[in-house]
Amino acid sequence: YSRFKLASLVLACELRKFPGSHMGIMLPASFGASLSFMTVLLAGKVPVMINWTAGRRNIEHAVKSSGIERVITSRAFIDMLEDDFDFLLDRFIFIEDLKAEVKLTSKIRGALLSKKSAPRLMKKLFRHAPSRADVAVILFTSGSESVPKGVPLTHGNILSDIDGCSALLRLTPDTIIYAFLPPFHSFGLTATTLIPLLSGIRNVFYPNPNASRALAAGCRRWGVTLLPGTPSFVRNVFTAGDKEMFTSLNMVVTGAEKAPDSLFRLADEKSSVVYCEGYGIT
Repeated sequence: YSRFKLASLVLACELRKFPGSHMGIMLPASFGASLSFMTVLLAGKVPVMINWTAGRRNIEHAVKSSGIERVITSRAFIDMLEDDFDFLLDRFIFIEDLKAEVKLTSKIRGALLSKKSAPRLMKKLFRHAPSRADVAVILFTSGSESVPKGVPLTHGNILSDIDGCSALLRLTPDTIIYAFLPPFHSFGLTATTLIPLLSGIRNVFYPNPNASRALAAGCRRWGVTLLPGTPSFVRNVFTAGDKEMFTSLNMVVTGAEKAPDSLFRLADEKSSVVYCEGYGIT
């Protein structure tokens, strides 16, 4: 966590130089996505989470409507995608390049800032400390009815959601959360990105939620205890895996769509988890 704090502050010194009050993030579930989210906040900007599966028209609408001038992403990630994102090329900040181009002055300033307590750090970074009512992030709806709608969520929105989740999830120092939901998804941003980051609970990142067999194998490899996901993804993981892959699991939490009865039966067959069904409507 000390390294994470240092890296966030060093990179925030660099991001402050870029124009605009909002900055896009287009990354899968990963350490880089968590780091980018906190870095953008510490740079005094609002993160805008970009859904790379939405198609060019919807992505261009999201960029234009939120006033984004720059989008943080990764060369390795873009190379993995089948779609052509040349239309965003002039806006991209590649995280590999950003790290390589950090100036010595930013490293020194970040190192000095990282020694400060949170209250002193806030006073140093912000003229006015962020409040619970300030916008913390902008997410976009799926666009199933028309073009995607931008949804600004405040720090208070997110913190109250995390408070409610934490009361339900029985988090302990031994909890290991599986993080494979994309962070442009409200579930992925809250449950598998920010809860681990703010609580100190360990999590395991996997960038491809469709790699069901690999995800199932990862449950055993990493000793995952808490599996959050949409019913579709969770069903695929259980279907692809053998029962011995899920011996460490003790809880599954689903949301974003209704869980069918067949999924509860499948979870019982493959594991001894407590199954918690969250809100079923997007």
